[in-house]
Amino acid sequence: MTTLVAALVCALTSAGKPGIVYDSGEPLTTSDGSVVLMSVWQVLDPLDNLAVSNIRPIEIRSDTTVTAISVYALSPNSQTDRIVDIYVGTSQDSPGVLAHSLRFERHTGTREGWTLLVLEQPITLAAGRYGISYRGNMEFETYWAANAPNGDGYSWIRLNGESGWQRVTREDIFINPNFAVRVYGTLAGEQSGGVLDAVETTPRQKLREGSLPNAEALKYTPGTATSPYHFVRRALVK
Repeated sequence: MTTLVAALVCALTSAGKPGIVYDSGEPLTTSDGSVVLMSVWQVLDPLDNLAVSNIRPIEIRSDTTVTAISVYALSPNSQTDRIVDIYVGTSQDSPGVLAHSLRFERHTGTREGWTLLVLEQPITLAAGRYGISYRGNMEFETYWAANAPNGDGYSWIRLNGESGWQRVTREDIFINPNFAVRVYGTLAGEQSGGVLDAVETTPRQKLREGSLPNAEALKYTPGTATSPYHFVRRALVK
């Protein structure tokens, strides 16, 4: 965990002692020591008609006041716009219904690792199934890590704003589509533990501190222009 994220987490802890209410776990590395990432962005690229986004299903087990969301991502430019959407009722049969769309303008986050996005206004979520969608504003601004150990083994992916959502599994895109996300909040009627303590005791495998891959290390994997897998990239540890 970087110093910046640690400081933000401490601030959250002292402000109201929220805890982690959903944790995907740290993204697992591949056999060659890579973290698998998918490029996700908002503004349509007119050359190939793409603006790839996905919805990662989660479950909130008790009524919760959400105060922050953290994603494991790589952002070559650490200061960039980031968008988080929250869907209600995400399941294997449906991507769910968009309930909240949050934009973090010129957000300064970590270049690699957990990026903490603190909500200006907390959001109350009832116990149930939800979906988290995270992306940057422009292409190549941010990459979301997959292969987290906890999750349902599927995500919903859309190639642009006009195409329909497709449910994908490892068989479709050759990676585990459990994208790495943590949700922070306070459970209704409970006093949660400190965020920092919860984070520090989570087992992790991650890129070494300060090992930002250079441009040559961000490579397309084999695939076709119509397959979401075409847009998965690996960040190789140098």
